[in-house]
Amino acid sequence: MDHNTYAYVMTYVVAQVTCLLLLVFLYAEMNANIASKPERDAFHAGILSQAAVDLMELLEKLTNVHVLTISHPIYIVLRMIEFFSIVLTLYFLYEFLRLKILPKRVLSNKKLKRIMRIPLVVSFLGNLLTPFGGFFYRIDIHDVYHRGPFYFVHILCLVFYVAVIFGMMLYWQRHDTKKKKEIGKLKILLFIPILGIGLQLIFPHAPFSSFACLIGTFAVFIGTQAISVSTDSLTTLNNRARSESYLNHRNENASHEPFYLFMCDADDFKQINDLYGHVVGDEALKCVADTLKKIGSHYHHFFASRYGGDEFLFVISADEEEPEILMYKITEELKTMAHVHDLPFPLSLSMGYTYVSTTRDVKEIINEADDDLYRHKKHKKATEDYQMLYQKYYTKRYEEAQ
Repeated sequence: MDHNTYAYVMTYVVAQVTCLLLLVFLYAEMNANIASKPERDAFHAGILSQAAVDLMELLEKLTNVHVLTISHPIYIVLRMIEFFSIVLTLYFLYEFLRLKILPKRVLSNKKLKRIMRIPLVVSFLGNLLTPFGGFFYRIDIHDVYHRGPFYFVHILCLVFYVAVIFGMMLYWQRHDTKKKKEIGKLKILLFIPILGIGLQLIFPHAPFSSFACLIGTFAVFIGTQAISVSTDSLTTLNNRARSESYLNHRNENASHEPFYLFMCDADDFKQINDLYGHVVGDEALKCVADTLKKIGSHYHHFFASRYGGDEFLFVISADEEEPEILMYKITEELKTMAHVHDLPFPLSLSMGYTYVSTTRDVKEIINEADDDLYRHKKHKKATEDYQMLYQKYYTKRYEEAQ
């Protein structure tokens, strides 16, 4: 091996080791503050798949400088693992974004799940048959790699997942207008895997596709982390810090753009947790959040956040809707959403609001809406209908449990 080739291989080895260290960092940093457990599991699986790609390539290069000696059959197996792991990385990246972005009704679609696994199955079978027929590639007796007649199928599997991921980013950007700018930046970064796959076609002996997948994974992590800083991990609504920042901005411009600030919470939420458990209680909070998202999608200037516990805050421009009409719409939509979430009890909200047309102290504005909320809650509990409804579902069950 001449000096230039040796230098190239060693540079390649250093790059792969650096990538592996970066993957260890990403694996450790994807925690509960950024994503839910199913999302973390998908992301971690993608990281392990990418690590398999880098490790296989590292072992191959170490054999080129005679640091390792690998038999011909083992070399072929390494290539099989590498090729399949690249596709597997993109699949798990898709899974991560699917869980984070798509609504529950889409997540439960079994037919869609089967369709999305087709390229994964094609890649697995193609790699399994490659040693016998050279489908995707061929390794000669000197361990030199050559593309096979169906190499394009491997590329199509990669392109399929990249295209789906990009499509989901478009969906996310369209339906989450409050984070449109951050998602737009992330979407641009996802062009890197597309570029990497294109370069792989031109330069077959360079690891463009694997590096591009790594960069794409890193971009998704950084983008998701940036977005998650202002997002409540349970409901995926804006969090309290984000709502305070938003309110400060709206308050400064209140004289030009007056708005209504609403506070709401779930009725008898403590009894829900006591009788049904915190898992069901969390589902109730998600139900409220999905209701606010659904209603908010019909307005241009609607902002919603989880303010703390079972309390939610939302804002709408004064010229977009009358507060009583908005509260009625939310109440009716919550009934529908409770069926979607399969809640075993009636779920309702108490809501209060205040009108803001001049710049004032933000805490004072929130307190006004809070006071109106508790007046509404007190009045509701005094009504006959409320007593009948919740006596049936909560008080009776609570007495039985004693």
